[in-house]
Amino acid sequence: MMPLKEYQQDVVIDFENWFNLLNQDQKRVVNVQSDIKKAQNADLSKEHIEKLKTEAKLDLPKIWHAFKNNENETWKERLDHAGNSIPHVCVKVPTGGGKTRIAAAILQKTRKTRGLVIWMIPTKAIEVQTTNILKDKEHPIRQMLDTHTNNRVMIVKKDTRISKYDLENNMCIMPLMLQSTNRKKNKDFLKMNRSSGTYVEFFPPTDDVKKIKKFNKKHPKLDMREGTITPETSLKNIMRMYKPIIILDEAHKASAKNFGEWAKYVNELGPSMVIELTATPNEEYSNTLRTITGKDLLDESMIKKSIILAQDAPNWQLTLSNAVKKLQKLEKNTRRQNKYIRPIMVIRVELTDPKIYESDTQGNKTHAIDAQKYLIETLGIPKNQIAIKSSSTDELKGENLMERNSPIRYIITKNALMEGWDCPFAYMLVILDNLQSQTSLTQLLGRIMRQPYITYTNDDLLNKCYVYCMYEDVGDVITLIQKQLHDEGFGSMKYYIQEEDKIKERRTNARRSDFKDIEIHLPTISHKDGNKWVDMDYEKHITSNISWEDIVIGPPENIRDLEKRMKKGIVIDVASGQSDVLFDEDDTDKIHHIAPSMSEWTASISELVPNAWNASRIIRDFWCDLKIPRHLIKTNENELQSCLIKKLKKEIIHRAELIFKEKIKNKKIKFDMQVASSIFKMPDTYEIIPGDDGENLLEKRKRGYIQRSLFEPVYKEDFENDLERKFAQYLDDAKAIEWWHRVAARNKSEYYLRGWKKDKIYPDFIAVFNKKDKRILRIYETKGIHLGSNDDTKYKEKVLELLGRTLSAGKLTVSGNKTLEGDFMIVLEDDIHSLIKTGITEGESAEPMPLKVQ
Repeated sequence: MMPLKEYQQDVVIDFENWFNLLNQDQKRVVNVQSDIKKAQNADLSKEHIEKLKTEAKLDLPKIWHAFKNNENETWKERLDHAGNSIPHVCVKVPTGGGKTRIAAAILQKTRKTRGLVIWMIPTKAIEVQTTNILKDKEHPIRQMLDTHTNNRVMIVKKDTRISKYDLENNMCIMPLMLQSTNRKKNKDFLKMNRSSGTYVEFFPPTDDVKKIKKFNKKHPKLDMREGTITPETSLKNIMRMYKPIIILDEAHKASAKNFGEWAKYVNELGPSMVIELTATPNEEYSNTLRTITGKDLLDESMIKKSIILAQDAPNWQLTLSNAVKKLQKLEKNTRRQNKYIRPIMVIRVELTDPKIYESDTQGNKTHAIDAQKYLIETLGIPKNQIAIKSSSTDELKGENLMERNSPIRYIITKNALMEGWDCPFAYMLVILDNLQSQTSLTQLLGRIMRQPYITYTNDDLLNKCYVYCMYEDVGDVITLIQKQLHDEGFGSMKYYIQEEDKIKERRTNARRSDFKDIEIHLPTISHKDGNKWVDMDYEKHITSNISWEDIVIGPPENIRDLEKRMKKGIVIDVASGQSDVLFDEDDTDKIHHIAPSMSEWTASISELVPNAWNASRIIRDFWCDLKIPRHLIKTNENELQSCLIKKLKKEIIHRAELIFKEKIKNKKIKFDMQVASSIFKMPDTYEIIPGDDGENLLEKRKRGYIQRSLFEPVYKEDFENDLERKFAQYLDDAKAIEWWHRVAARNKSEYYLRGWKKDKIYPDFIAVFNKKDKRILRIYETKGIHLGSNDDTKYKEKVLELLGRTLSAGKLTVSGNKTLEGDFMIVLEDDIHSLIKTGITEGESAEPMPLKVQ
């Protein structure tokens, strides 16, 4: 399976942190519900019982404040059909960011392996694309879900039969068009609300009043047959009963005008959780979990480096002719590449209906047949390289454009490729109309932005995409597209679109003249393999040394309360926070035949424990230590798996830390510059997104511009926030500073550290101070005050403190006969002033010197 990109991993980590907070509060809710029953049995006052009832619900605002470490963060509430609060979060991800992969990864973290998932989609094209991905067992996204559920994924349609057995034994994913839920006159909507004999098995017999009342108590607020207490045997009611997780793909497609009504229909389906994925969250309804930027996509080679807009031509024929010449040049350049690339041009015309062309009523508008004829008859393009894609003509049907044997190089369309069509070989968009539809322009741009094989080539022409259009003012087009791209999540990439004759490349920052010819080395983490030193690998050098055989994960700390609840059949729905009675006295014979599946539990911890035998042994011991019947483990496995995973992660991190520290002590792991593999050579140049010339240069605190940065120029836009800009200014003012550098995280040529967790640590700043008889290398991680106490900060603080002691203990001598020491730290926003006063300004003035081992 293809691993997640780093920014996708960040999203999953954020979701997991929020979900764990949610899970903790769910347990509190269940305990309060237990207290209510005790109070009722003890005939306590109504006031006391009512007070408890107000506490017996999820405190979603408090959970959100804890996750954000900020009490001022506003939680936007959703209420379901029964008036219960719905946990819902949004991931802001630009075009090309891999929304479907992110959604699948989040599903894994919900630990939901059975029941209903509704994948809500705004258009038919995206529905077809998503359904095909989810059905394809060879696709990495489907494989992610199969691994998570132990091959129990079912893709179901709204109009096909679904059984209780299906929902209770499989993760049933239902791709559902948005229109099916938000238009009362829509046929699909009416079908979902109408009773059907297909679903009778989900409901009690219509003539058994006792069972109906009991059923209604368990599933309140269902739609009833008019004038009765009998629930409609409808798909909508089944959704409410099974509390689906709803994934809202491209949520922004619902316009601001109808977003409220659309959200209302989503809520009426009774979801246990709603996960939005969109480039433009609706601030009134969305709780944004994390924002992914266009720069994140660039750093991971997900999209092409820039959009080049060609100068306009006086007519569509010349525009098309110029574009074909460029495409042919691109194809010629692909012959020097190791990987197969066949550049494709997408041509947008105004008309595609053959009847209009035949009736000669098209007027001055460009028709698909006109473009096709011009390509063939005037430009000599073979007919089999051209395909028309429209509502009436689909010459791409059954065509796999990524295959070598596909001849297609030109696709003529109007709106058919605006959404739900992704082909990284698409390099060029040719607009043969007057850009009346601004929205469709940016939607089509998304079709050509993806980079083939998610890796940049050694040919810069093949790392860009191109737009040719007929328009009076190219500058106006650039402004238009910049605005639209801003709305699609590319707001920080001002120079992503450029005019062909005025191309402004990604800025190359070079060393300042004082440091131009000075060799600068920095220490990194290396591991001794036999007689060789190599870069440290987390799995090979850390987790492979864990003694999995003696890991024992004890029962939850609240096992007694848990056991009491389990015996009553009360189960926590880990997604919704609602407690439910899964079985009752009538089910006694049935429930004792239920047992947890070892293979399913093993799959749930496969990411943590690589060996299936070790995983099954850990699980078996965990079950035994619970000392409860197996059917109770099965009926409460979501909560118990959550507990196991949480405790297992903590144990693995603890053991990894001990291994890491022991190997440093025994000199199996080094953080120094004494061996070739443990030396990072600072590059002479590196590329970044450009800032404006002159007006946005970063100024010093008093007068002038930044002077001590290792690379120049330094722009305000090069920093993530005001805290970083302020800290850079303080560093630049330090008397003893020799040079400082702001690390651009995830840039492949950038400096990073490692600890006992898998992810790399990209510090925010590196600085070198020149003091008397020693050289101090300082590595800084800057944090806002509200982030000062979270787990990530604490981990980084421990790693930096250890590496600083390790480096200083080595007393390395660098050029100039000075000892190199490490001084690494976390800097909070309110620490800056005191840090400047107590440390940075000490020492003599710095002079540039080589930083390398003698």
